[in-house]
Amino acid sequence: MKSREPGGITSAKHGKGRNPAWRIVGRLVFMISVLVIGVFWRYHRSNRIDVFNIPTHTVPADNAWNYYSRALAASKMMNHRSPYDLPNVGDNGFTLRQFSDCAKDAGPTIQLFQEGIGHASVYPAVRSVKSNAFTGFSGLRELERINLGVAGYYELTGQPGKAMITDLDGIEAGVKAPKGGGLMAGLVGAACEAIAESRLEPLLPRLSAAELKSTADRLNHIASDRVSYADVLQEENYVCTSTEIEILRDPATKTIGGVTTSLIMDDDDKLTSWKQDAHKWFASVQFLLADKSTMLRANYEWRQQYVEDAHKTFHGPVKINPPDNLLATLSEAGLEKGRYPFAARDAAMAVIATEVALYRFKLDRSRFPDTLNELTPAYMSVVPVDPCGGAPLHYRAAAGGKEFTLYSIGLDLKDNGGATGRSASDEVGDIVAGSISRKTHLIGKH
Repeated sequence: MKSREPGGITSAKHGKGRNPAWRIVGRLVFMISVLVIGVFWRYHRSNRIDVFNIPTHTVPADNAWNYYSRALAASKMMNHRSPYDLPNVGDNGFTLRQFSDCAKDAGPTIQLFQEGIGHASVYPAVRSVKSNAFTGFSGLRELERINLGVAGYYELTGQPGKAMITDLDGIEAGVKAPKGGGLMAGLVGAACEAIAESRLEPLLPRLSAAELKSTADRLNHIASDRVSYADVLQEENYVCTSTEIEILRDPATKTIGGVTTSLIMDDDDKLTSWKQDAHKWFASVQFLLADKSTMLRANYEWRQQYVEDAHKTFHGPVKINPPDNLLATLSEAGLEKGRYPFAARDAAMAVIATEVALYRFKLDRSRFPDTLNELTPAYMSVVPVDPCGGAPLHYRAAAGGKEFTLYSIGLDLKDNGGATGRSASDEVGDIVAGSISRKTHLIGKH
């Protein structure tokens, strides 16, 4: 029953006359407050990073890289550059004068370079995106070109033994360079090997039996120092995890705007600008609310799968689906095809080591063998398998043992019958003895 109050105002008992809209507003405010608190709680919790114990390595005080740095400084005093640093000379080739001038000026540089090769080579651990440790890489490539210039001088002046020793110095420096480094260090090492190999094969027919034996022993020693691709990738995983932690701790990646500008790329040109903006906004929010410790562990375990695959014989491109987060995209490209230059260098060195054994056999028997098995045990303890695919290297003698064809099937894992690619690192064609070294034209005149 309703009661009439003075003034003719009717009221409902127990507050039943209160406006229902206010109740809806109150509930909405409560729900929004709970949602906002929940989002902030999730944001705070998601951006806490667990402690990750990332191994590091000790760098010896008397490190090869210290000598390389001093050698590079000494090279700045050279009045004549290495011929391999000069502009392309076309069909005219390089002259003896160019090599002679380089060798004359390069004495202090080469001495320090050789001293470095005799020491342990351990690259400093890179555990920060702000590290400037990579500055030594371009310097090592420059030293390799100077070293190759000196080898060219020995080659042109009738000293193939000294030229071979100098080339092998360059290969050893390249082989040892990746130790302690990640993928970038490994790629630099492979490039340095390729530089040193570029004039090696033409020397083999000119070496004496003793010089070929010394070359074989040196190659065995170098092989024992080779840093495996699996070791390179393991360090790369440590590097990536360390830098990811640093990125996540950066205040710039804790806001939508920061994530949008620093981690998200425009990867779809078909989207209109507003759709791109919306895509970036949602991706940024998703990243900000994702559990960062879980993200780091997932990324580490994903990269570790590549490490495990690297212990196997090279079998072509590897695709392991990455975790669905923005950080994984930063290292994805290098992992998929990063092994190619390493496999190419492994195959090239297996072919060259076998070439040396073949020339040693020919000096003793006046012919090349009918099969590679004839090389063991006198000239090789075992015949190397093809690092590309794991089958035996392909070999055939011809012209009554006066010629031979020897090759790895190369990075495409197809037997092309000894048809080469443009270089040992080409992804098409075989890696063939006699074609690993570049056909740089040398002119023995002033």
